Amino acid sequence: MNNIIIRNIIRFFFLLIIQIILFNGIELNVPEFTYLKVFVYPLAILLLPVATPSIVLIGSAFLLGTIVDAFYNSPGVHAGALVFMAFCRPYILKYLEPQGGFGVNALTTKEQNGAAWFFLFSAILLGLHVISYFILEIFSFKAALDIFLSSLCSFILSWILILIYIFLINPKT
Repeated sequence: MNNIIIRNIIRFFFLLIIQIILFNGIELNVPEFTYLKVFVYPLAILLLPVATPSIVLIGSAFLLGTIVDAFYNSPGVHAGALVFMAFCRPYILKYLEPQGGFGVNALTTKEQNGAAWFFLFSAILLGLHVISYFILEIFSFKAALDIFLSSLCSFILSWILILIYIFLINPKT
């Protein structure tokens, strides 16, 4: 159990550093196409064990989002989107629960649940995160097309990078 906690703490800081150092410094704004942002830090919340208590889940999401907000100079946007994703996570897990249920020490990894399950799980939660992020950032009904395009393009790029991470590093815990 302690091994799982230590690995998740290391993953938390690793993804935080990657997000802040690598993806904060890269401007993906192409003239006439400003819809790309990269989000890899939600993976720290996605890969927490299934039985993670809600207070730990939402507290970790708030802490991670607040730190990212501090470096991106975006007051509360990352924290709000990540807390929303963390709030929805137990409901998505309940919806995607296998017929026999999750085991006592179940994890949300590709290793334990299969690649197809992880693709769906990560796509749903990352989609919720990205959509809520752009709704909070833009916050206007007049910009619905911008919210949609930003969400779609950022989701695709972020999801591809998360899947690359999952297949290259292959976290088992």
